[in-house]
Amino acid sequence: MNTLANQCYGVATWGVVTATDDCRIDTWSQTHQSGDRFDIGLHTVTYVFKDTSGNVATCSFNVEVKSKAIDMEVKDAFVDGTNGVISNRKLANSESFAYRITYQNKGVENVTSATMEITLPNHPCSYYRYTRLFGATENLNAPVEMGRTSNTITLSIPMQTLRAEARCALILIPLRLNGDCNEIGKPCMNSPNSLILI
Repeated sequence: MNTLANQCYGVATWGVVTATDDCRIDTWSQTHQSGDRFDIGLHTVTYVFKDTSGNVATCSFNVEVKSKAIDMEVKDAFVDGTNGVISNRKLANSESFAYRITYQNKGVENVTSATMEITLPNHPCSYYRYTRLFGATENLNAPVEMGRTSNTITLSIPMQTLRAEARCALILIPLRLNGDCNEIGKPCMNSPNSLILI
């Protein structure tokens, strides 16, 4: 089950739990009641029944509460100049292509801040110069580059693009294969699928 809107807990309900026995049920206990609040996480509900002869039977089930506050959908692909996904073809020397990332908060709560770390291919013949950021109506809504290494870019994602059910935002990082490599290969020779949304 998911949390209630604007809350960090869920309310679980279930039907009546009963036990039957040849002897009369003398006592029974339960760890939780139907309708109780459960915090985010996994919880075990246990019923214990004891008959008049002292026999004991238990019944347990789990209640898992998941947060639906933040549900970030992040997709990535290498694309060519026509925005077509590059899959099984080799790139020509000096051919330009791009690394496309889309993200969208499909949750029910607004996110106030996020950082995205993008690791690009560590191919000796690929390089990038700058990042083009799309999906914003104003410059204030564009992600801000916080730092970079030889093949990693860290971006601060603005809260305007992280609102619940906000439209899909796009980041496009132009790349090009350069140099006289024996085998330039596909752009995914060193997989960049290490997108981290913090």
